[in-house]
Amino acid sequence: MNERYGGDYYSNNTTLQEMLVYPFSTAPADFVTSYKTYTKKDNDGLNRVVVVKPPNIEIETGQEFPKTDSQFFGNHSVDMKCLCGEGFVLLQKQAVDNQGYPLSAMVEDFSIIRIRKGDALTIPPYYYIRFVNIKGKTNYFTIEDDSLGKVTDDNLFILPDVSTYELLNLQGFAYDVVKGVDGNPALKKNMFYREIKEKFLGGLSSFPTE
Repeated sequence: MNERYGGDYYSNNTTLQEMLVYPFSTAPADFVTSYKTYTKKDNDGLNRVVVVKPPNIEIETGQEFPKTDSQFFGNHSVDMKCLCGEGFVLLQKQAVDNQGYPLSAMVEDFSIIRIRKGDALTIPPYYYIRFVNIKGKTNYFTIEDDSLGKVTDDNLFILPDVSTYELLNLQGFAYDVVKGVDGNPALKKNMFYREIKEKFLGGLSSFPTE
């Protein structure tokens, strides 16, 4: 029994590598394991818990903060809440052509939302998401969601081009969260994308692209 959050936690024992668009030249090995997922069992059933580790090194100007890979829940909306810490949730919806195939270099909508302990958020259907930890060494950005009770291999709606998921992990989202020149989080535009139709940048400043 976990006394902080309640319920029993079962680690999925998944080691997932950091998806850095602007990788460190000499990053410690520990940094590439930026998050871990758990299964929480309580009276409400099974929920998923994601813990994004804080950086174990000093983030330099222009470098990315620890983040998860892209996650996708198909045609399901997912409710989530922040259990601990503080960070950003990145949401991205790919544009599609007349036949419903995703256009890899075009984004229908991009949003970045800052959440803290106690905040709740609903992820709409067809959005890819990513969590980013932007605080110091004691900030374990922890999010719980109800995706385990909604999404299964049988009911997950996959877009016609199922490679989109892997593509977003390789090419990144439309914007990446980096340390700005003033020391605060800033957004660096990913030049792979030719068009972003709608965007909400949360008041963050822009970091110059190379």
